[in-house]
Amino acid sequence: MTPVALLLTGTARLIAMFGFGSYVMFAFVEMLRTSLSIFAVNRAWRSGYEQASDAAPRATFRSAIESFSGVNDALFFLFFAAFTLGLFCHGFALLHMHGFDRQIAFLFLLWALLNLPGLIAFATGKDLIGASFEWVGPYFQPVARLLIAGWLWNVSNRLSLKTI
Repeated sequence: MTPVALLLTGTARLIAMFGFGSYVMFAFVEMLRTSLSIFAVNRAWRSGYEQASDAAPRATFRSAIESFSGVNDALFFLFFAAFTLGLFCHGFALLHMHGFDRQIAFLFLLWALLNLPGLIAFATGKDLIGASFEWVGPYFQPVARLLIAGWLWNVSNRLSLKTI
């Protein structure tokens, strides 16, 4: 998503840069979640639980394993919120553009809006309408990602032509 800011000037560029920062946070949080799951939960706590011969250490490891779901949920909320914020930022930053760039702006904004019910449901613990949007992940996201990838390819070509 770095090239998005390079297309823009002024306030739109700042919004796109903030969006890119949101994607960086999204990526960092996902790497942190994955790393904690692999190394803390699976390698340390689960193996410690299996190797512990006394009840007290086993109970401690079991408690750590069970409490990780809360930590994982907190990190997933940050992951989801950062990604959605990035979508909104890139959508708003590109709104003043024309042609396919403007259509991609609407795609970013639509994707962000489609994320909101799930994000709200996750934050509140009440899934009022989030279940109605379960189709977004398996159907909408792959199509959106393909369109954005094609658009980014086009943007990279336009930017490389500018530097020649």
